[in-house]
Amino acid sequence: MNLQKIQIQREGHRRFIEKYLEKIEQSKENDSLTDFHAILKTIEAKVRILGTLNEKILSQTEIDGLEEEIFQTDTYSAELDIQLCRLRAFRDQQDKRAAPHTTDLPRDDQRNSSNQQRNSNGVNPDASSFFPKRTVSYNSNHSVSSNSTQFYRLPKIALPSFSGDILR
Repeated sequence: MNLQKIQIQREGHRRFIEKYLEKIEQSKENDSLTDFHAILKTIEAKVRILGTLNEKILSQTEIDGLEEEIFQTDTYSAELDIQLCRLRAFRDQQDKRAAPHTTDLPRDDQRNSSNQQRNSNGVNPDASSFFPKRTVSYNSNHSVSSNSTQFYRLPKIALPSFSGDILR
């Protein structure tokens, strides 16, 4: 492609970004998080396209105009990065507010030490009501009933295959 065509494409993407930066500010004021997330995702995709176009433009720019092109491109990119950082910080802040309040359940070692304290106080650990029923909630708004049982997500590990020779 020729240089002028790529520059026109870049300007079109920049205008799109500017328009949607205004829209995302409106969605912030209207507390429309769904719109905010969709617009932010679209803007981030356009920024990636701009990066590709900028590289193509720089590779085709004559030496005389290279310094000015780099300066203008980097200035625009820096200002855009600042705005994106602010928008991401706002998104993260809103996501934290929207997340349901969670309660940390005791780990097994903490539960065992609390059970020992109860045992020393004369509580029968074998009684059927020793572990009270409780409902555990998590982010997807589903409820799971449990008897104080916790499940841990363990990391997946890769082990070398055993050849049968115990000396290796």
